[in-house]
Amino acid sequence: MRHTRFAALIDPDPTKQISVQSLKILAENVDIILHGGTPNETLTEDEESYTLRSMDKVKSVITDGVPPIYIFPGSPSQVVPGADRVLYLFIPNSTDTFFGWGVQTMSIDDVLEDYPMKKLKSMMYLSRGGKVGEFAKIDQDWRVSDFEKAAKITNLLGFESLYLDGGSGGKAVDVEIVKKVSKILDSGKELFVGGGINSVEKVKELIGLVDVIVIGTALEKNPKFAINVRKILDESQRRS
Repeated sequence: MRHTRFAALIDPDPTKQISVQSLKILAENVDIILHGGTPNETLTEDEESYTLRSMDKVKSVITDGVPPIYIFPGSPSQVVPGADRVLYLFIPNSTDTFFGWGVQTMSIDDVLEDYPMKKLKSMMYLSRGGKVGEFAKIDQDWRVSDFEKAAKITNLLGFESLYLDGGSGGKAVDVEIVKKVSKILDSGKELFVGGGINSVEKVKELIGLVDVIVIGTALEKNPKFAINVRKILDESQRRS
């Protein structure tokens, strides 16, 4: 059984502004803040500029590094200074090799200017669809067996973590896929699951299966949902 934690995904997109008051609610209830998301290609404003402003706002509510901030980059421009860790993503179910290797070789030197290697967390990222699926050209034909093989490769190649994501605005990942991947993935590897988690029932069915539950859209709509999630996780931990 995995010890399940809770991460809030904060999108730096200026069209998804979150108030400082709402950020404080999240900071008081989550274990991790993920900062990043799919780039908004319709904006004329420089992505790095609005990402920096968003990071400054997030940091304004953090005290003594709690909760830690992880960058979840939708593009190299979202890797800005100020975070505790950077999730360094590889996307093997993209039909575009740029996301599986090209963007990493293009960006690694710039990333290392702001973050030492020890602050990078290697992650196999597997989206199921949504806006991320469109942006990263995700292969929609992956079957359960493909995800099982990806978990085995995560173990073999030394990735620190694997992220199963329904994609921004997408549907929740099938819990049967989560169960199979969780069983295969070594206990020392972190399993993140996000996308479409918008009810306490969906949270409950992931407890013990995953290391990190990631919630974004539901918290944008109702930041106080974080309070309910925290309560569920705390009650589960007291019972175990």
